[in-house]
Amino acid sequence: MSPVFKPVELARVDIFVLKTHVSRVTWALARLRLIHLVDVHASAPRDRMAAGDSAHLDQAERRFAEVADRAKRLMESLGLGYDPLALDVEVVADEEASVALERQLENYERTLTELADRCRNLEKASAQTSRQAKFLRLMAAARIDLSELAKSGRLAIKGGILPAEEAAIFQNKLSAIPNLFQRIGEIDGATAIVAATLASEGERMAEALREARFEEMAIPSRRISDAALEANRRAAEISAELQTVRETLRRAAAQASQSLAAIRRKAEIGGGLIRASRSFAAVGHTMVVSGWAPKDRLDEIRRVVQEEAAGAAYVEVADPSELRRAGRGFSMIPVLFNNPLLLKPFEKITAAYGIPQYREVEPTAFLAVSFLIMFGVMFGDAGQGAVLAIIGYALFRTSYRYTDIGVLLVECGVASAIFGLLYGSVFGSERLIRPIWFNPMRNVSTSIEVALFFGATLISVGLVLNIVNGLRAGDQRQDHLSHAATRLLTALTLRELE
Repeated sequence: MSPVFKPVELARVDIFVLKTHVSRVTWALARLRLIHLVDVHASAPRDRMAAGDSAHLDQAERRFAEVADRAKRLMESLGLGYDPLALDVEVVADEEASVALERQLENYERTLTELADRCRNLEKASAQTSRQAKFLRLMAAARIDLSELAKSGRLAIKGGILPAEEAAIFQNKLSAIPNLFQRIGEIDGATAIVAATLASEGERMAEALREARFEEMAIPSRRISDAALEANRRAAEISAELQTVRETLRRAAAQASQSLAAIRRKAEIGGGLIRASRSFAAVGHTMVVSGWAPKDRLDEIRRVVQEEAAGAAYVEVADPSELRRAGRGFSMIPVLFNNPLLLKPFEKITAAYGIPQYREVEPTAFLAVSFLIMFGVMFGDAGQGAVLAIIGYALFRTSYRYTDIGVLLVECGVASAIFGLLYGSVFGSERLIRPIWFNPMRNVSTSIEVALFFGATLISVGLVLNIVNGLRAGDQRQDHLSHAATRLLTALTLRELE
């Protein structure tokens, strides 16, 4: 049978390595992405293999998780990118390593957070002083000088900025009391105003301003022209200081970028290694790492383990057939799919319905063909299918993260376009081209016949796969095979009758 229709042949691998090298070995195995780890405690005698100190593992894992989260938040606040696959880091997964990473991160947090906070404060001050300067310039241009009136205490005077849509509403509310209201211009899309009323009515005017989301500007006690010049100078000073701090923060963040990424990556890996180590067992000063690996990659695994453990390791391999003879069967053996790129997106659909057991027929190829045929039958349109395929190809070429989705869209688009040609449908129109096969809307009986034939075929193939799985699992019971064969013959007979 073709390798596409069966999972990769696996073997059970037990690795015995000194505790001092277990982190390096585990990380090397993780980079290979070849071993599916299993919990040694589930099958090993408890008196021979005892778990490590769970409390220390929990504490170290929490520290790693906190460091990774803090580093992530800091990098995101600074706008720093993160590409974990581009980092080659050495990792030690223990409590001391987590503490060391935490201290390194604290130094960067202290320095960079102080600069970031100072930058934010200056941004707020710069925006405020800039608006104040603009407001005073508008007052000077309108030749409004309220400094003497403000000193008298007889009037309640307010100057500032209102949202444009609130200005008319506020003016209407102000009409109920004696008032002076004047628009003097616009500042950043909002309306700059000056409003005054009697001191006794000041609270009513203040309440109306609060409801209108008023941003108050200070009215100086000296000449407006002099105050405007001073505000301009102050705004320029804060703006220059802000640019200096921004540049300092940018340089500091750039210098710390690689270090922060390394801290984050080490913390993520350290936490992952600790979670993996819960599946290991200890025999004195030796740790036992167990899992399933492809048979054709065992030599590579042995070589990497020996390199990372400096020769202080031993690899033991057991074939699944030996485990079966020992009465342990294949039910707990994981499955590694072995499909080409065009079938990879359908592995998730296969897994959603149930991953096949070891040595069963791997149905992803059958599922992919049936899925695409059904999609084409239901959504056959040459124009829309071509657009879908183009979108999928663009996604496939531009986004590594969504490669599977891109491939799936291309395949669905091609299937839709092919059936669109068979149906004679282009962007919903059935008059542009002649159908190669038939038009479903004008040949309903043919559509029903095709659907029945396709359904009977799917059922028949499924029954055949069920028989093959029974034979490959060594299930020779006559009643099982007889029942499956009877169902198959029944389905074939019904199809002939139809």
